[in-house]
Amino acid sequence: MPTVQTQPHLQRAGYSVSYTGSQPIIVNVLVETMNALPILDEDRIHDCLLDAWQQASGWCVGRYAMLPDQVQLLAAQQDFACDLGDWVQYWKARVKSCIEYAGFEWQPRFGSATVTTPVNYKLRRESIRLSPVSHKVVRSVVDWPYAGVVEALEWD
Repeated sequence: MPTVQTQPHLQRAGYSVSYTGSQPIIVNVLVETMNALPILDEDRIHDCLLDAWQQASGWCVGRYAMLPDQVQLLAAQQDFACDLGDWVQYWKARVKSCIEYAGFEWQPRFGSATVTTPVNYKLRRESIRLSPVSHKVVRSVVDWPYAGVVEALEWD
């Protein structure tokens, strides 16, 4: 399991990430394609996304789901010098370079919410796991190949 640093309060580039005690900073992130363009569900793009996360430092991805028009994930901060927005921008650029669709763009902004309790963490983790079904992409989560866990992010 990756080592996760902690500190009482962190504020960077418009994001305020807080937690209680020594719990890790875990954030639920949603990144969408411009105009909900449904082109992400390809093996090549999925491989590019996983590679970009491996190359990016500062944040560690736990559970994720790459849907046709969005990426949902839980991430834990590993380096306080690495801003969440910079990290997301890095991997969005890497993935964009793998997409062979003229005019493809990501939404310039992304959604994020700090996971504040173990119960909240479990609910968000399960919501991401079920998102291919709730978005009516497949009938069963086992049928969706573009989701999983990169690193176990256990809530201590």
